[in-house]
Amino acid sequence: MWSRVSPPPSLNAINYSGQRVLYSKRNIILVYVIGFITFGIYFIYWLIKTKGEINSLGATIPTSWLLAIPIANIYRMYRYCEGFSVNLKRDINTILWFLVYILVAPVMPALVQSELNKVTDYLVLQSNARVRHNWFCSREDCSVHAV
Repeated sequence: MWSRVSPPPSLNAINYSGQRVLYSKRNIILVYVIGFITFGIYFIYWLIKTKGEINSLGATIPTSWLLAIPIANIYRMYRYCEGFSVNLKRDINTILWFLVYILVAPVMPALVQSELNKVTDYLVLQSNARVRHNWFCSREDCSVHAV
């Protein structure tokens, strides 16, 4: 159990298909710092991890092995931008986000991670409300103390 003052950096949640998924709240600046220190290797790891988180929200981003195949990686990144657009941003501007990724690729991790952090914050708030509700319901009269 975590304290109400400091929420956890990651949270288990159930996705649409009933599987348990770990959503991680990451510091955007550290994503860039670690990415530059590791000469871009962390960015590949980050793409793989965020692909799983976006897929858990209902997207269908294909396997990350396509990153190693020259033409297939463009298709995979289009599907990544589609998943970001439809499932995180809740808009239909897939081509716009794909162009942003192609033209200004260094900006994309900040955009994606900020949206994923919003999802994590929302899930933490939901989880805290459920914990408070369960704590109140453990008392003698749940109807009086329900949140």
